[in-house]
Amino acid sequence: LVFNEPVKNTSIAASAILLQDLFSYPVSKWTLTGPVSATTNFTLLTIQLPMSDIFAILNTPGLCTLRSNCYVHLNANFTSDLAGNPNSATVDGLPGYPVTNLITDVIPPVLQQFSLDMNTGVLSLTFSKPIMYANLIQSGISIQGKASVTVPSSYYYTLVGGGSVNASSDRLTVNLSLSTIDLNQLKMSTFAFSRNTTYISLTAGTVTDASANQIVAISAMNAKQAAGFVSDTTAPQLSNFTLDLNSQSLVMTFNEPVLLSSVIIPGISLQNSSTTPFTAFYLTPGAVVPSSINVSTVVTISLSTADVSSIELNPDFAKNLYNTYITISNSSVFDAVNNSIVLTTPLKVGAVILDMTRPQLLSFSINIQAGIINLTFSSVVNTATFDATAFTIQSTKKSIPGQVVRLSNSHTTQSGNGFSVVMRLSLADQIAIRDTAITASSLNTTYLTMQAYAIENLYNVDVLAIVDGKAILASSYVPDNVPPTLQYFDLDMNANILTFKFSDLVSSSSF
Repeated sequence: LVFNEPVKNTSIAASAILLQDLFSYPVSKWTLTGPVSATTNFTLLTIQLPMSDIFAILNTPGLCTLRSNCYVHLNANFTSDLAGNPNSATVDGLPGYPVTNLITDVIPPVLQQFSLDMNTGVLSLTFSKPIMYANLIQSGISIQGKASVTVPSSYYYTLVGGGSVNASSDRLTVNLSLSTIDLNQLKMSTFAFSRNTTYISLTAGTVTDASANQIVAISAMNAKQAAGFVSDTTAPQLSNFTLDLNSQSLVMTFNEPVLLSSVIIPGISLQNSSTTPFTAFYLTPGAVVPSSINVSTVVTISLSTADVSSIELNPDFAKNLYNTYITISNSSVFDAVNNSIVLTTPLKVGAVILDMTRPQLLSFSINIQAGIINLTFSSVVNTATFDATAFTIQSTKKSIPGQVVRLSNSHTTQSGNGFSVVMRLSLADQIAIRDTAITASSLNTTYLTMQAYAIENLYNVDVLAIVDGKAILASSYVPDNVPPTLQYFDLDMNANILTFKFSDLVSSSSF
């Protein structure tokens, strides 16, 4: 400040100085709070501003960023001349008291420290000067597990962004609430589980101060360690689940990554009601579908055959959104830092996908001695829709005339609805098979074809046909090695007929 006569440097009243953006009726302004120190050189008074006032000026938009928006207003008694006479107050109005020499801020902000709270998902950043936090580029921030890593690395993760940002009143501390994606990715990583495994690196364009100075970059080769770290102590929660009878799987989505290896399938129960279920059962051991890493927010369980049967065979359970609920016992699922799930009330299903895939015949076996064929399907089938005339038994994959037996409709099934069907051959078909001599005389001469109307699943979907030329070979074969025994005989002297009754089928040509 330059006065028209020498002034004292004592008893400076900082609150008497007002910086403003216009010569009168200012929009942006700041009254110094002090304390200040001053030196004089005849008519020149030099004031050293405290950092609190400097930060306040930087935090006031449109104030002293240009010569055209930097004016001073002095109240009376700010200082005095050598005789003790106080200064006169300045009067607002044209031309006012504009700055003569403005040296703008060119010092870049520096990240002084940071902390990470994995419980709340908040990344707190403390800077050397106020920054424009609303323009924070979250993708310029990377969290890494070591002080020095070569990118790309399994110990390095760059934020995707999308989190909410707020700051302290002085804009020195910024709190970034990480997006769900970023928080879960960090929880799935092999780092960021302690202060010693949490470092940060920044690009220069991540954030700027009010003077558009870019922050000093922090290299991944020389990252800054966390000053504070709060571990995740929150129990994971099941957010949603899907029962997919089409793929015979149960898909559970959690609010945070869980350890796939921690899932105890018998601790999971399905039921038809959230309050008073009349149908409820715990799953039997199936298999958790593996992932490239052992942690994920999505857990897919391949249901056991027994569980699929139990679910599909009950018409009033697990068929829609209103009769499908889940509970998970404590200690049946853990997150990445071994917090156990706590599911207090049954959760309603998000989607039930019924089995609309055509069943496939996976294998069949034949017992010639007992006259039984066992059929195993890929999904539960309805034996009430079984039609034996859709089947043929033949000697090769591609049929040969005279070596094909089409079954008749006089068969019976000895099993209920399920994955397997036990078919008892009629006497006529047993005779027809044996009379071909070659067909079904050994494992390698026992093939089967099947038309689509052979059987349906519980939702009226036809089985997938097995056409001639692609007949399937029996998985096992039991021959008839038991010799027939004569049980009794009748002699009719009037008709001259001798009748023999044997214990098994016999060939008339061998008599």
